[in-house]
Amino acid sequence: MCENEEINDEGFLFPSAYRRYSKKKRGRTPISMREIQQVIHDAAKNAGLKHWKYITPQSLRKTFNNNLRDQKENSRLDKADQEFFMGHLLPGAQEHYFVREMVEDLREKFAKMKFKPRMPSDECKQKIINLCELDDYIKKGWRYINHLPDGTVIIEKLE
Repeated sequence: MCENEEINDEGFLFPSAYRRYSKKKRGRTPISMREIQQVIHDAAKNAGLKHWKYITPQSLRKTFNNNLRDQKENSRLDKADQEFFMGHLLPGAQEHYFVREMVEDLREKFAKMKFKPRMPSDECKQKIINLCELDDYIKKGWRYINHLPDGTVIIEKLE
């Protein structure tokens, strides 16, 4: 978006940057999944992450969801708030709960949360396995962490 362009109600907050579209059409076209993937890859690569190619929108979403669930008791959100922050559609009975007046309340709740990366400690053992092996490992006390684009999954076990 050019500096002198305004964002109007009909426009997109994140328009496409695809250069084969005219500038006018770009502003009326939402950013594509491919463009989002490229932004995330570029950011991860520029941050110096070793495995930047494996970072996807879904892995960021999964990490955010894990962080929402892994909060300490005094800062943990209730289920409805977690679903709201994840962008899930809420059943009709809950829609009235999330009105504009609740924004400040949600901001306060979110501000109390602590987002710390989960780093494997010396007592923690991680593995990458094939998805078909996951059930067997879970029965043995391992915990699912995330999946990778090649179909494998990351698991960990506290020793």
